[in-house]
Amino acid sequence: MKTRMIFGAAALMSGLALAPTLVMAQDACISQKRIFSTQAVDNKTILITDRNKNQFTVHMRGVCGGMWKGTSALGFRVNGGELSCISRGDSISYPIAPYSQRVTCFVDSVTSGPPPADS
Repeated sequence: MKTRMIFGAAALMSGLALAPTLVMAQDACISQKRIFSTQAVDNKTILITDRNKNQFTVHMRGVCGGMWKGTSALGFRVNGGELSCISRGDSISYPIAPYSQRVTCFVDSVTSGPPPADS
Protein backbone atom coordinates (compact mmCIF):
# COMPACT_ATOMS: atom_id res chain seq x y z
CA MET A 1 0.00 0.00 0.00
CA LYS A 2 2.78 2.39 0.95
CA THR A 3 4.55 1.66 -2.35
CA ARG A 4 1.39 2.56 -4.31
CA MET A 5 1.06 5.86 -2.45
CA ILE A 6 4.70 6.76 -3.13
CA PHE A 7 4.37 5.79 -6.80
CA GLY A 8 1.13 7.79 -7.10
CA ALA A 9 2.69 10.87 -5.47
CA ALA A 10 5.73 10.60 -7.73
CA ALA A 11 3.51 10.36 -10.83
CA LEU A 12 1.50 13.39 -9.70
CA MET A 13 4.64 15.45 -9.05
CA SER A 14 6.15 14.55 -12.43
CA GLY A 15 2.86 15.52 -14.10
CA LEU A 16 2.92 18.89 -12.35
CA ALA A 17 6.53 19.40 -13.37
CA LEU A 18 5.54 18.93 -17.02
CA ALA A 19 2.60 21.36 -16.83
CA PRO A 20 4.60 24.55 -17.55
CA THR A 21 6.19 22.87 -20.56
CA LEU A 22 2.80 21.96 -21.95
CA VAL A 23 1.51 25.50 -21.48
CA MET A 24 4.54 27.02 -23.21
CA ALA A 25 4.04 24.72 -26.21
CA GLN A 26 0.78 26.50 -27.08
CA ASP A 27 0.68 29.12 -29.82
CA ALA A 28 1.39 32.71 -28.85
CA CYS A 29 -1.27 35.39 -29.33
CA ILE A 30 -0.62 38.46 -31.45
CA SER A 31 -3.59 40.34 -32.86
CA GLN A 32 -3.36 42.22 -36.13
CA LYS A 33 -4.30 45.41 -34.29
CA ARG A 34 -1.17 45.17 -32.05
CA ILE A 35 1.38 44.79 -34.87
CA PHE A 36 4.07 47.46 -34.93
CA SER A 37 6.30 45.97 -37.64
CA THR A 38 6.78 42.86 -39.75
CA GLN A 39 9.86 41.37 -41.37
CA ALA A 40 10.07 38.35 -43.65
CA VAL A 41 12.98 36.27 -42.38
CA ASP A 42 12.88 33.79 -45.28
CA ASN A 43 10.26 32.19 -47.53
CA LYS A 44 8.54 30.39 -44.65
CA THR A 45 9.09 32.59 -41.58
CA ILE A 46 7.90 36.08 -40.58
CA LEU A 47 9.03 38.07 -37.54
CA ILE A 48 6.36 40.31 -36.00
CA THR A 49 7.09 42.99 -33.39
CA ASP A 50 4.13 44.34 -31.42
CA ARG A 51 3.63 47.81 -29.95
CA ASN A 52 5.33 46.73 -26.71
CA LYS A 53 8.39 45.50 -28.65
CA ASN A 54 7.49 41.84 -27.99
CA GLN A 55 8.51 39.57 -30.85
CA PHE A 56 6.56 36.70 -32.40
CA THR A 57 7.56 34.23 -35.10
CA VAL A 58 4.97 33.25 -37.68
CA HIS A 59 5.69 29.87 -39.26
CA MET A 60 4.07 29.48 -42.66
CA ARG A 61 2.52 26.29 -44.00
CA GLY A 62 5.09 25.24 -46.57
CA VAL A 63 7.18 27.61 -48.67
CA CYS A 64 5.76 30.98 -49.74
CA GLY A 65 6.86 31.52 -53.33
CA GLY A 66 8.36 34.92 -54.00
CA MET A 67 8.68 35.88 -50.32
CA TRP A 68 12.21 36.73 -49.24
CA LYS A 69 13.97 38.77 -46.56
CA GLY A 70 13.16 42.10 -48.22
CA THR A 71 9.46 41.40 -48.75
CA SER A 72 7.30 44.20 -47.38
CA ALA A 73 3.66 45.26 -47.51
CA LEU A 74 2.47 42.11 -45.76
CA GLY A 75 -1.31 41.93 -45.45
CA PHE A 76 -3.04 39.75 -42.86
CA ARG A 77 -6.46 38.12 -43.12
CA VAL A 78 -7.35 36.84 -39.66
CA ASN A 79 -10.35 34.58 -39.13
CA GLY A 80 -12.41 36.27 -36.45
CA GLY A 81 -11.34 39.86 -37.18
CA GLU A 82 -8.52 42.23 -36.38
CA LEU A 83 -8.73 41.70 -32.61
CA SER A 84 -8.38 37.90 -32.89
CA CYS A 85 -5.03 36.16 -32.55
CA ILE A 86 -3.17 35.36 -35.74
CA SER A 87 -3.29 31.56 -35.87
CA ARG A 88 -3.21 28.44 -38.02
CA GLY A 89 -5.24 28.81 -41.19
CA ASP A 90 -5.08 32.62 -41.32
CA SER A 91 -3.53 34.06 -44.47
CA ILE A 92 -0.79 36.53 -45.27
CA SER A 93 -0.54 38.17 -48.68
CA TYR A 94 2.31 40.11 -50.27
CA PRO A 95 3.37 41.40 -53.69
CA ILE A 96 6.24 39.58 -55.41
CA ALA A 97 7.09 42.68 -57.46
CA PRO A 98 6.02 46.33 -57.29
CA TYR A 99 2.51 46.79 -58.68
CA SER A 100 2.00 43.04 -59.11
CA GLN A 101 -0.81 40.85 -57.91
CA ARG A 102 -0.53 39.69 -54.34
CA VAL A 103 0.46 36.12 -53.43
CA THR A 104 -1.26 34.42 -50.49
CA CYS A 105 0.30 32.02 -47.98
CA PHE A 106 -1.21 30.36 -44.93
CA VAL A 107 -0.10 30.41 -41.29
CA ASP A 108 0.89 27.12 -39.69
CA SER A 109 1.73 28.42 -36.18
CA VAL A 110 2.79 31.44 -34.14
CA THR A 111 5.37 31.27 -31.35
CA SER A 112 6.71 33.85 -28.90
CA GLY A 113 10.14 35.30 -29.50
CA PRO A 114 12.33 35.63 -32.57
CA PRO A 115 13.15 32.63 -34.76
CA PRO A 116 16.32 30.66 -33.99
CA ALA A 117 19.49 32.27 -35.35
CA ASP A 118 19.92 29.55 -37.98
CA SER A 119 16.55 30.36 -39.67
